[in-house]
Amino acid sequence: MALIEEIKRHVDGDKIILSNAAPLFHLPVSLEPEKGHLDDRLISLLSFADERLEEVKALKQIINEGKDAPAQTLQAIRDEFKNEAVREAIKNIDSEEIKRPQEFKQRYKKQIEELGLPRFPTTTIGSFPQTKEVRQMRAKFRRGEISAEEYENFIKEQIKKAIQIQEDLGLDVFVHGEFERTDMVEFFGEKMNGFAFTKNGWVQSYGTRCVETTYYIRRCFKT
Repeated sequence: MALIEEIKRHVDGDKIILSNAAPLFHLPVSLEPEKGHLDDRLISLLSFADERLEEVKALKQIINEGKDAPAQTLQAIRDEFKNEAVREAIKNIDSEEIKRPQEFKQRYKKQIEELGLPRFPTTTIGSFPQTKEVRQMRAKFRRGEISAEEYENFIKEQIKKAIQIQEDLGLDVFVHGEFERTDMVEFFGEKMNGFAFTKNGWVQSYGTRCVETTYYIRRCFKT
């Protein structure tokens, strides 16, 4: 609003057009499906594509029609998500303490010697396909239709098959296939404090690949 008022001091109002400054496909569509899933306090801090357009409309009404601006009382909510213990720990990190004791060349040489690898070892990039069967079993587990033990045994069987494939191919470094994980970010983030995941907030990652949106709710870092 302050920016628009400043522009109006130099440009006639009928020459000003309000619009989003960038495409909105990098955002989830709407916050509505997240109500009841995400923390209400967090929802009050977020704005997806639909909400951004509503904000543009609200700015027009405030500027052109003299409507009152909504109260901006969000700082108190932001403060609730702060984790001072984490902030303090980050502040006191000694950069020397987190450095590896040896340079990469030394580590690489030891790895080659320890693992007995050839000069150009073969491996895969890590994950194997998340097949229809894997997705179905994960869905059953989440719905409570199978036990944790049944799900774990199924995953172990998938890993066993993946290892056998790599043995048959004669690869040098094996991977376990990553069958137990969902999205590559979500799986790890759900195990950590300070992250929130949307239920329907899918955004494009690359090509036709989409991932669920992640939010850092402890606000320990600039995001």
